[in-house]
Amino acid sequence: MKICPFCAEEIQDAAIKCRYCGSALEQSPVAAPAPVNSFSGYTPIPKGRSKVVPWVGGGLSLLLLMILIGAMNRQPASSRPTETLAAKVSFDGSEFTVENTGADGWSNVKLEINGIVDGYEQTLEAIKAHSSVTVRARDFAKKDGSRFIPSVMKPRELYIYADVQGGARGVWQGGWK
Repeated sequence: MKICPFCAEEIQDAAIKCRYCGSALEQSPVAAPAPVNSFSGYTPIPKGRSKVVPWVGGGLSLLLLMILIGAMNRQPASSRPTETLAAKVSFDGSEFTVENTGADGWSNVKLEINGIVDGYEQTLEAIKAHSSVTVRARDFAKKDGSRFIPSVMKPRELYIYADVQGGARGVWQGGWK
């Protein structure tokens, strides 16, 4: 705001005529401010809209697409060959008997009841060729610590995973009705 030199009233800085006394005010030449950033083709962004959002959204979509394509083309974590284990399994109501009927011993043995991912697990160091081990059903546990209770739960399926000689990974699957 500025003061009118004729009537001493406060008027707008850009006024060319006083609204109180009607006097014409002198026009002082105003130098145009030097541009801070001069971009050729610059268009101001309307208030409330952003040109960044489409770029971010498009970039995230592209990244998600690349991750999805990479996951579809991904090779299995293990490039080791897989073979079927020679096994016999029995359950007497409280214990499992696992027999390795093959010519090769198994190491890093994982037994899993009722589920491939969320089942009850028990690990054994090894089972020699042509030998058997007995494992109590109540020794099987989930990752959260809950135990298999044979008096309440029934085994539907059993999976055996083990390393075999020659570097292969062995798998066996069986079940009960």
